[in-house]
Amino acid sequence: MRGEAISSPPRVPVAMHEKLAAKIEEFKAMGIQYIFDGFAVADFLTQVDNLAEINFVEFKGSRLSIWLGEIKATPLEIVSAIPAASLFGAMTAGSEDTPQGYKLWFEWMLPKDIHYEKQV
Repeated sequence: MRGEAISSPPRVPVAMHEKLAAKIEEFKAMGIQYIFDGFAVADFLTQVDNLAEINFVEFKGSRLSIWLGEIKATPLEIVSAIPAASLFGAMTAGSEDTPQGYKLWFEWMLPKDIHYEKQV
């Protein structure tokens, strides 16, 4: 196996567009809710889903990435779906056009700022 490149595993989507509502319900049924700045990520994704086709969502460390397909809204409408506390908090955000679709990403300074809680 010497000299062979080790490839990373393929990206596994957290939520495919056509299964988004089911995935959110699955999280809720397990008592798990992703939280950032006190807001439920599921609620944010539901708002974004109304504005654009979500191809998939990825949580990695303190970063939430959303790959979009068809965009049904203006950039201002998409930005207005982001909770105000996030806009003024310690975070960076960006967007890029990738072969997998248009990608929006949000990154918080500390991993604890985006996490999931097991609700009792």
